[in-house]
Amino acid sequence: DAYWGLAIQPFKNLSVGMNLNYRFGKVSRNSELTFAYSDMYLLQRYSQLRVTGFGLELGAQFILPMKEDKQLVLAGVFESKPTYNAFESDLILKNIYYNGVGQTDTIPESKDEEKGKIVFPTTIGLGVSFSKKNVYEINADYYHQGWADATIMGEKSAFLSDLNKFALGAEWIPDKFSIRNAWKRVAYRAGIKYEQTYHSLNNHQINDFGISFGLGLPIYRSNSTINISAEFGKRGTTKYNLVRENYAKFNLSANLHDLWFMSRKID
Repeated sequence: DAYWGLAIQPFKNLSVGMNLNYRFGKVSRNSELTFAYSDMYLLQRYSQLRVTGFGLELGAQFILPMKEDKQLVLAGVFESKPTYNAFESDLILKNIYYNGVGQTDTIPESKDEEKGKIVFPTTIGLGVSFSKKNVYEINADYYHQGWADATIMGEKSAFLSDLNKFALGAEWIPDKFSIRNAWKRVAYRAGIKYEQTYHSLNNHQINDFGISFGLGLPIYRSNSTINISAEFGKRGTTKYNLVRENYAKFNLSANLHDLWFMSRKID
């Protein structure tokens, strides 16, 4: 997925932007069915789906300044059913063995590469943030993708449902400019999420719930930070003959912040 982004500020405190993406690649699925007995058959299937095409995502953000270095930020993103060219092929072979003699038969359901369309869902994202500069920030997000209406080669999937995700997060820095206590300069973070995923099995949508904790460790004499976080959650359910997954994720990343292309007169 390659993309090009552009953003402008037509009015004070209002920004609008877009991402033009080019999606490409292929998914290959190969399967084989074999038996322990020699006088049986071997079933092989080779499926491939290639995708190419462009999509356009739009976004806007409005900042409402408030007293005492506080501000309220409202933002949204939108993408309307991007459509991609698709090329699908499916080859099924049946190898029959009898008395040590083999014969290969191509099953009629096999098909050479066919051209079609893949229609991705409409995407809507909304977010709100309330913050005080260098002290705290509280964020809330809602994200929706209409996967139930997505089509692959003109057909909808019985295993796809609309995705809805709700997330709430916060960050607090005791004293960003403390020179005596390094821990007061650390950003303490926590979050919670609930997601109705796009997976639907046995006519039941798979849900995901998780909580996360993290630290943003400042690098000495720099605005860069090293971020560590942990997320714990569960996905799915043991009801309806389904499976529940309990998971833990640990992340390590770095935000590099510096001023480039500046010619210093005094070093």
